[in-house]
Amino acid sequence: MRSLLTSEYIPFGSQYYRAPSPSSNAWESDLKNFAALGFNTVKFWVQWRWNHPAEDDFYFDDIDRLMDIAQHNKLRVMLNTIFDVAPAWVYQKFPDASMVTLSGRRIGPQTQPHRQIGGLGLCFNHAEAMAHSFRFLHETVKRYRNHPALEMWNVGSEPELTSSMAEMRLYADSAEKMGDMLCYCERCQQGFKKWLAEKYRDISRLNVAWNRNYHAYDEIEIPKTRNTFNDMIDWRMFFVYTLGENVKRRFEIAKEEDQGKHPLLCHH
Repeated sequence: MRSLLTSEYIPFGSQYYRAPSPSSNAWESDLKNFAALGFNTVKFWVQWRWNHPAEDDFYFDDIDRLMDIAQHNKLRVMLNTIFDVAPAWVYQKFPDASMVTLSGRRIGPQTQPHRQIGGLGLCFNHAEAMAHSFRFLHETVKRYRNHPALEMWNVGSEPELTSSMAEMRLYADSAEKMGDMLCYCERCQQGFKKWLAEKYRDISRLNVAWNRNYHAYDEIEIPKTRNTFNDMIDWRMFFVYTLGENVKRRFEIAKEEDQGKHPLLCHH
């Protein structure tokens, strides 16, 4: 693997492409100007929804061309793989794949200013849907691992579960104001109880931590208010764990497919 620490290369550049903008008729001149102004690096987004538009159809024409233009202008490329924009076909294939709010409202798929192509709202504890996201990563890394313009992979670009719900705090319903309290789907609830059992082992230890008197883990009530912060801390840490395991799997796949040719990173 090439090391950024032992080379004279210092990345200096900007994010450029978040499909569908900028327009393709500007790519040649823009990237030429990048190089002329002294930039040596450019970042492109490879988005699950945009580049995997059908279950057995991968669309990489845009990234292919951008990579070639970057190479022509001697620009090194960071490829960001974006997973929080799940394709429309995923939601059709798995109707239960959306995250669920405290009040029981399914939130996905939806758009946000930072994800204008839509697709936000997929539950990271939906294993079958996540398997398709990992397939997308396999295909992406295989396609570009040997491209001469590629410098590094960013397989975890600001991973989070809650950004799509920021506007929920504007709702009058007090339950909906807890917009960052995702996800309350059945998979997450059962996953949380399993996680607790692995963390505490003996139910008596959980009872001490939470000030409860449960007899078994299947009796546990899912936290619904911040007023009892003992259980709420565990509830939030369960989703830190969920996201961490997801990003860990991305690193494993990228490392496997890239074969150690390029650095891998995650940024927050």
